[in-house]
Amino acid sequence: MKFSVFTASTPEWSPQEAATKLAAQGWDGIEWRVTDQAEAAEPGFWAGNRATWPMTGLEDSIPEIARLTADSGLEFSGLGGYARCDNHDDVDRVLAATAALGARQVRVNVLPLGNSNMGGPEPTGLPYPELFAATREHYEWVASRAAHHGVKASWNCTMEP
Repeated sequence: MKFSVFTASTPEWSPQEAATKLAAQGWDGIEWRVTDQAEAAEPGFWAGNRATWPMTGLEDSIPEIARLTADSGLEFSGLGGYARCDNHDDVDRVLAATAALGARQVRVNVLPLGNSNMGGPEPTGLPYPELFAATREHYEWVASRAAHHGVKASWNCTMEP
């Protein structure tokens, strides 16, 4: 069995520090958090997290993510992406990045229930039966694109801070 750390839990460390310190602590792998996050006066788990890679420009960060991970001796347990399942462009980008890095899986956010803005700025406003049907439809697309890229996508239901 191998153990890894999701970098949401390392908000005060830079990516370099996260990889170096986690490897020194004896962890086997790392799951990099990938999202465009809010600024914060102090580093936090969900905003101002210094160990988070931005979704904007993710493709340009792939060589550095790969280098830091390899140089530290860590493996990829996956990417902690926050692309919503209905944002097909960003989902496909994070799936492609996952494949390019040789990571096996990535998280993809479900649609938020009702008026919640979880996972993105726009709530769905959908009642549960409609939300379930829409999410299932989007995840069928996500599964086909993940297979195309040779990776797995897992559903992610984040909680609002």
